[in-house]
Amino acid sequence: MGPSVDRFYTIARAAYDAFDPTTNDAPSPPEADRFPAQTDDLAVYYAVDGADAAHRTSQLTLSDTSGVLIRYHSHVLDHDKIGIADDIGPQQALPNGTYRLDLRLDGKAASSHTFTVGP
Repeated sequence: MGPSVDRFYTIARAAYDAFDPTTNDAPSPPEADRFPAQTDDLAVYYAVDGADAAHRTSQLTLSDTSGVLIRYHSHVLDHDKIGIADDIGPQQALPNGTYRLDLRLDGKAASSHTFTVGP
């Protein structure tokens, strides 16, 4: 059986900065589903578990509600069980609205998450 995604969600920048991945039992950072207007500083947390998770590639895509790709990020997993906090900021301010993050493992859909920017 392949790896599974235990958790996948957006987090605040402060939670990203505080996360310590060198500690195997580090607590999961708190989830954040709403961000201030014109934010450009996003992060995501996901936990992957599986006997063969190591050496697989994870891909994150950030898109708007019409499906327009805003950001793509790839990461090679280096452990069989891992919690990852990743900076996925689009490097530009996001207009108010709803956005979707998709997580793929080795090109296969694994999880998705929506979040809101603005009021």
